[in-house]
Amino acid sequence: MLEYEMEELVPIVAKLTEQYTSKESSSIRFETARQLMEAAIYCIHHSEYMVDNNEKSSAYVMVNRAEHLSAKEAYEHGYHILVEKVKRLNVKYSSLLSYFNSYRNQAYYDTIVKGMPAFFLYYDAKFAPQNHILTLDYPTLRFIGDVQGVDAIELYLNYTEYEQTFLKAFPEEYILKTLELYHTDYEELLINVCSIVLRNVLVCMWIDKPISGNRFTKNEINYIQDKILEKGQLEIEIIIMNLLQSLIRMGFEDNKELLEYLSYDIHEFSTELWNAAQYNNVNILLGGEKA
Repeated sequence: MLEYEMEELVPIVAKLTEQYTSKESSSIRFETARQLMEAAIYCIHHSEYMVDNNEKSSAYVMVNRAEHLSAKEAYEHGYHILVEKVKRLNVKYSSLLSYFNSYRNQAYYDTIVKGMPAFFLYYDAKFAPQNHILTLDYPTLRFIGDVQGVDAIELYLNYTEYEQTFLKAFPEEYILKTLELYHTDYEELLINVCSIVLRNVLVCMWIDKPISGNRFTKNEINYIQDKILEKGQLEIEIIIMNLLQSLIRMGFEDNKELLEYLSYDIHEFSTELWNAAQYNNVNILLGGEKA
């Protein structure tokens, strides 16, 4: 990561201040000064990466000469990279919208279809590139954490793309039935659609049940609960992970990126299965008749 002394950053912030105030004032509030300093640093950190013109993809590669850039040069390079990244993400988002399905979940629709355009309309790469504007209320299977700015939006769209890739492999009717099995009012809940469907698919694979969205029978719930208690939490996690690997290998051409993303749900799911079995609540977790 590039590091510069404060005296190298001050001229950049001073220039940003002039542009911010249209040269009408050299005095700004402390909060604004901090925002502009964060903007400068955010852009500088992005100067460590540039598009490799020799690659067909738009992946970034580390530029060895970045450490030799002055703070001003690093800022200018970083700013250019951010602007180009926003353009590419806009294209990516448009492509995603062409096949996006919220499966009637309101938060999913509001975040991706209604909310996301605001980022491309109002994102300020010059004065506040660290602000991604949106609250991103819909919970992706993997959280973006403390990532900020355009990087947060890039991650979020990548995660959404993974989830939509997985979901569109199944009939919409099955997905809707599975969501209704989870909760009759799933449309209004702040839930991750992909996780609910993934868990249903994996359990059906485990017990050789047709993937239909039908409620688990009492016998199936009994069988699952007995197996969980017999195997233990660690072995259950291994079993579920192996099932996921088989699913991705057979149904998604061994897509490693998709496997890595979906695997973030395995530990939590196996933990929930174990806890549910301890208290005879597997039917509530999976949607089935009481054992």
